[in-house]
Amino acid sequence: MDKQTIFITGASGGLGRELALACAARGATVVLHGRKAEKLEEIYDEIVQAGHAEPFIMPLDYTQASVTAFDEVAHALSKEVGSISALVHCAATLGAVSPIEQQTAENLRNTWLVNAMGPIMLTRALAGVLRASVPIGIAPKVLFTSDSHIQRPGPFWGGYGASKAAIAHFADMLALEWDFANVHAIVPGEMDSPLRQKTHPGESKAARIPLADVVQRYITLLETSSSKA
Repeated sequence: MDKQTIFITGASGGLGRELALACAARGATVVLHGRKAEKLEEIYDEIVQAGHAEPFIMPLDYTQASVTAFDEVAHALSKEVGSISALVHCAATLGAVSPIEQQTAENLRNTWLVNAMGPIMLTRALAGVLRASVPIGIAPKVLFTSDSHIQRPGPFWGGYGASKAAIAHFADMLALEWDFANVHAIVPGEMDSPLRQKTHPGESKAARIPLADVVQRYITLLETSSSKA
């Protein structure tokens, strides 16, 4: 991944954090996105202390961001790095797993903003920065993290499931619309993540997919040929 710049959302914990560390270890310059700068600074320090390329920190809270904030992120990236070779969406929120009438309007709103609208707005804003990698011989990649609940809808997952279904639809549309990029939606499965621990607190750790195995699926896509598939 030498000379690649990879933007990873939700890099302050779980899948995003492990993926950021893995990409940095493989030579990529990583843009670390998350809600809280202090958590991103911890990962920043870990990457720098390991002797890897100095990452960038990009704090942005989807639930509080203005409509112009996403374009401001794109402008900052264009100025600092010129182009990015990949955008990986790992940020997610569970919201409430409960009957729909017990899910508050604020909870549903925040779930939608983090899991659907935020990623859509960010991807739209970063179109130019992604496209800027084409002249240097790189077909950019956009990776979305989907969920099995869109394939097997179940009760009590209304807010989360609907938001994940929306982002899966957006990924399919984008793959058809952006002929300059490789677009993928990954369903990680029952991975050993903080979110899984909240939804299945009594589940055996051995029953979950190790984060390292899930990270490798993302790495495989990120390391594939630079030509447009």
